[in-house]
Amino acid sequence: MGQRHQLFIISKIQDRYRTLAAIHHQWLYGASATKACWRVLQVLEHQANKRLIKHELAYAATRPDEWWDNLGDDDHVTPFPVTATCLLVSAGIDPRPESHYQHDVIPLSIAITPDEVDNNDEITVIDISNLNAVRYCFIFLGDPMAPITGIQYYRTYYKQDRPDIPQPADLEAWDLVHIEALRDLWPHEAWEEAEKVLSTACKGGRGGHDDYRIKSLRRLAFEKAIRLVAEQPQLMEFLVTIEAIPRFHSDLWEFLQAHPNLVQGRGGLRLLGLAMRHTTFLDVSSYPWVLDVVTSAVVRD
Repeated sequence: MGQRHQLFIISKIQDRYRTLAAIHHQWLYGASATKACWRVLQVLEHQANKRLIKHELAYAATRPDEWWDNLGDDDHVTPFPVTATCLLVSAGIDPRPESHYQHDVIPLSIAITPDEVDNNDEITVIDISNLNAVRYCFIFLGDPMAPITGIQYYRTYYKQDRPDIPQPADLEAWDLVHIEALRDLWPHEAWEEAEKVLSTACKGGRGGHDDYRIKSLRRLAFEKAIRLVAEQPQLMEFLVTIEAIPRFHSDLWEFLQAHPNLVQGRGGLRLLGLAMRHTTFLDVSSYPWVLDVVTSAVVRD
């Protein structure tokens, strides 16, 4: 019984996505699920927590594939205690006076998959591959599944707007988990774009909504600008003027990583150089055509 919901924290470790923490919440749904997600995101992005989580991400990168493969679904060892604590505390407690919320939560094995959980109110997934640009999504379990935004989840969960329905948390500041990350993490699940899944969503009496956009207007404008500059390098000065936007460089880096062919455009190398401007970790494995000498020139730019 209960409004059963699970939350997962994932990250790309070496060349694979892995689960670092997972919990079961017996009473989390609708607006309260979006508020729990907001709290988790806030806690994960706190500077003190980020410093500790970085150590756990580094440790995770030392674990061989065999170590991950040998984890069992009933194995409740917590190999990443800081990440797990952030998830447990923020999902189970809201200490703010205006909220005053607390509920029991249960740690799960990091080997567990969505088809193995006791669920009737969907799941939350948070990607900390880039701690400077944490991502999130909600997922309605079924066949197929898709990453959806907080407002998509909220409006699909409730049939219609009513004054007695609590309002959701504002998650607009965070981008969505890439569907490619979910395919890599749980390859045996069927994945589809959100619009197709939401148009047929009708679970537990909830009405489906196919008109809730998966990306913010800011994100859509950002991606359009990057594509234009990749083909028209004379527009680069426009990007330079908006570098001060929060997460600009990390968003640019992630977008180029997800769309490496853009770097082959006329303005591609300059975009790559701009993305690398504020990083200390150089990984050009997504761009095998970039020669060492060219890479050096890009970094100096």
